Amino acid sequence: MLADSRGASQPPRRFAGNSWSAIAADENACAQSARRYTALPMIELVAPLVARTALLVAVCALAGGWLVEALIVARPFASGLREASPGRRRWWFRAGLALLILASALEWALRPPAALSEWIALAMRAGVMALAVVREAASASAPWDVGLALALTLSRSWQSRAAQLAEWALPLLNDWLHLSFTALWLGGVGYLALVVLPGVLRAPQHLRALGPVTDRFSMLAVGSVLILGVSGIAQSASFVGAPQALVATDYGRALLIKLALSLPALALG
Repeated sequence: MLADSRGASQPPRRFAGNSWSAIAADENACAQSARRYTALPMIELVAPLVARTALLVAVCALAGGWLVEALIVARPFASGLREASPGRRRWWFRAGLALLILASALEWALRPPAALSEWIALAMRAGVMALAVVREAASASAPWDVGLALALTLSRSWQSRAAQLAEWALPLLNDWLHLSFTALWLGGVGYLALVVLPGVLRAPQHLRALGPVTDRFSMLAVGSVLILGVSGIAQSASFVGAPQALVATDYGRALLIKLALSLPALALG
């Protein structure tokens, strides 16, 4: 009995040592797997957000710049402003085009087109990119700048939630207007501040044109903010539904924040 008990007592000690090693190895493997599987969802969440943000910045920069050039800078009262900063102008449009291409490639790599509306967006944006490359190769404003800007914003709207609705026509039109006037307002501010104004400061002979330019843009900006408010309310009717959903859903709260941020800009003109 003693021999049996001593003999039986030895294997558990050897087994215990082996088991602790196995447990430690399993813990390390689990920790590595946890880190790997924790990082993967973060990448899956962050990468689409980066792609969408970069795409929105590119759309606003390009469409806003094209609209400001066509509606303001190309007008007789702004004569000479476009030639005052050719280097900055090329930098603005070429950087915006490069960002548009990269963001579109990343977005489509993460989520290839599936619905018909997404294929329409792909075809439209590819056409806009091709025309934009031709435009920049010529280093000149094109007579189709307004159409190019509106086609670019429409290509983005075809990827929006509005295009996925059963009754999509009016929501899509509303989203297109919303994005187009966002680009005119925000992209126009960036274009005037980073392209037009530095050129005027280096060429004082163009200072007299700055007043009419800012007056014209202020009118467009106020109109844009008003239209953004109306289209934002229309979007809330399409996606939020009941009034209480404005505070109960993420989309509703984001919409309220956007409207609240727009009010000071409207007050400042």
